[in-house]
Amino acid sequence: MEWALALVALVLVVGLGWSRAARQQPEEPHTGVARPRPRAPDPDLPLSADDEQDLERMFAEVDREEAAHLRRLLEVRMGDVIRRQVPVRAIRQAPARSVARICFSNGDVVLATSRRPGDFLHMATAMLRTSVTLAELSPGDQGPALRFTWRGGGTLEVIAVGLDQAD
Repeated sequence: MEWALALVALVLVVGLGWSRAARQQPEEPHTGVARPRPRAPDPDLPLSADDEQDLERMFAEVDREEAAHLRRLLEVRMGDVIRRQVPVRAIRQAPARSVARICFSNGDVVLATSRRPGDFLHMATAMLRTSVTLAELSPGDQGPALRFTWRGGGTLEVIAVGLDQAD
């Protein structure tokens, strides 16, 4: 029994020594000096004016491409909602500030922001009394504009931010 305890102790000592050696930096084979760790590039280095202009131009180009893609996707998805007069079933909070999720009864969800604070409250109270539907999708100054209507002459125009998926 004593030999088993001695064997376990020997295994522990060898294992600890081996793991400790593995954690230390390897030495150069000929010099015996530890290699320095490679340094990560500094993300806060200043950009040259040319590099900054190039980045701004590339980001603007990507924004234009994405805006066109978003517009086409909204036209397709919201075009079906308009043609079928799909009612709005819920207005929920979105992760971004001042953005709401407008959920339609067919499962489509659009992210939108209002032009004035409290605009979604008018639509929510109308939803308690009647059906609210999307009447029009049009290009706007700040982005695609969605115009909702309900019985009694109520309307609300909001700015589409993008599409979302149903929860």
